[in-house]
Amino acid sequence: MPSLGIGIITFNRRDLVAETIDRVRALTRQADACLVVADDASTDGTQDMVRGRGVALVTGENFGVAWNKNRALFLLNQLVGCETVILLEDDAQPEMAGWETEWLEASRLWGHANYAGLWTRDHALPGAGTIDDPVLSPRLDGRCSCFSREALAYCGFFDPRFKGYGHEHIEHSNRLGRAGYGATRAALDGVTSQFVYRLIRGRILEKEAHSHFNQEQSDRNFELARSLLDNQAYSAPWSTLLELRRFRGEMQVAMAAGPDIFALRGSGTQIVVRLPEVPARQVPPSPPRPAPPIASAPRAVPQPTAPPPLMPVTPPQTGPSRNLALGCPTLQSSVSDWSNEITPEADSAGAVNGRFDHAYGFHTAEEDQPWWQVDLRQPCAIDAVVVYNRLEHPVIASRASPLCILLSMDGTVWTSVFTSPPGETIGGRDGSPLTWRPPAPTVARYLRLQVLRRSMLHLVQVEVYGTAVAQTVGR
Repeated sequence: MPSLGIGIITFNRRDLVAETIDRVRALTRQADACLVVADDASTDGTQDMVRGRGVALVTGENFGVAWNKNRALFLLNQLVGCETVILLEDDAQPEMAGWETEWLEASRLWGHANYAGLWTRDHALPGAGTIDDPVLSPRLDGRCSCFSREALAYCGFFDPRFKGYGHEHIEHSNRLGRAGYGATRAALDGVTSQFVYRLIRGRILEKEAHSHFNQEQSDRNFELARSLLDNQAYSAPWSTLLELRRFRGEMQVAMAAGPDIFALRGSGTQIVVRLPEVPARQVPPSPPRPAPPIASAPRAVPQPTAPPPLMPVTPPQTGPSRNLALGCPTLQSSVSDWSNEITPEADSAGAVNGRFDHAYGFHTAEEDQPWWQVDLRQPCAIDAVVVYNRLEHPVIASRASPLCILLSMDGTVWTSVFTSPPGETIGGRDGSPLTWRPPAPTVARYLRLQVLRRSMLHLVQVEVYGTAVAQTVGR
């Protein structure tokens, strides 16, 4: 019985998954490891590339992330008989030789573990992300996970009712955690004990990739996940007889070539890959931070660096003016898997709460010209706008450019007053936030920030300095 099975989950990312396959083959040291790629009906030549590399492939019609993860998880666990299964999404790659060791140990100790991505640090107890010192967080990053044979025997697989994109891993890890696999309880605020997941860094390299995010599918799956948070029923990879027959047919095709095809380096194929063995990342501990109420995971986040040091908030020197935006009503163009809250009104409020102890105050979906706005409640003479961008990585920081500032008296008719130069990165907590000062105080009630291209918008804080118009009358 093989000790380890590795399943790579992919859809329409041929070049990226090719790189992931090569890194897995080159850097995995477990002698009896098995490998399979689960492809959700890609149309970009992924399947031919996988077969050409002599790698086992399991595929079928496009049924979404949960079904595709079950393809690899069930095949490796039930049919190949692996004691531990590691699922890697195609934008998560091994960083150094022997990367799998920590995941095997996590499976042995806890039965289940998830990857500690950078974004989870803002909602977790500090930890090095190792077996001895895991990150404890109520949030999950689904890009890499491990599962023991025992955990799957008691709790089952991803619920097949999750169709398309999003939230399947939250329900599954929650079900495993309640049974005692991969979760515990901890007081993130030092007082109240709550349910948290064990996360490890696991020597994983995050890769930038185009997201397949779908708002409608994500919203539907989010509501399904909420309805199942107390459900402990074992879940098979299918929910109807038709789905069982379809799933079994996919497994039979994948197994038809015989067991040798699942060998890590293929059947009779010699793969020579030269990749540098880089040292493990040294991640400094982060201070404890409060956790948001809803657990969700992002997709396709680029490789992070340590966040810049927090800077004191210094209002512009504009006389008696104050931060008018603090605590005001806000709105944004959309929400996403990465949002802190589930409605545009609630998520957008994170940019005017005065807090600088989180990675970002709000997060839209990837869309054409995403925007965020604030209602100052009354007409105000605005003499400065200060925008603190997110800076963990150059790619992340660049998403807010070019940024346009628009003003309105009624929230309907907007006037553009400033646009940052295309390609110029906006600063933030590094001491150089975007600061716009009009030649003379400009009267408006509403302020909107909008990216003038297809992107996603996520900022740390937005400050609007000035005075209410009523305070200026009679001067």
